Amino acid sequence: MSLTGSSSGGYVGLRIINSGTVKSVGAMTFNGATTGSAWGIYVDSSRVIQSTAGDISITASGATGGMYLNGSI
Repeated sequence: MSLTGSSSGGYVGLRIINSGTVKSVGAMTFNGATTGSAWGIYVDSSRVIQSTAGDISITASGATGGMYLNGSI
């Protein structure tokens, strides 16, 4: 599974919020970037991100920081 988001001048490149779980049987890749005012990847609302049989790869860059995380990996 791969999730990619980008923004030019926006708040975040990739945003994952609200309830639920992001779950994969294989590897997961998250890529997020913004040239705007905040985060490359923003994860909130105690989201759970889980891979049951693979790696989780995260690449993030933003003006405030790479990744904001309020949840579990």
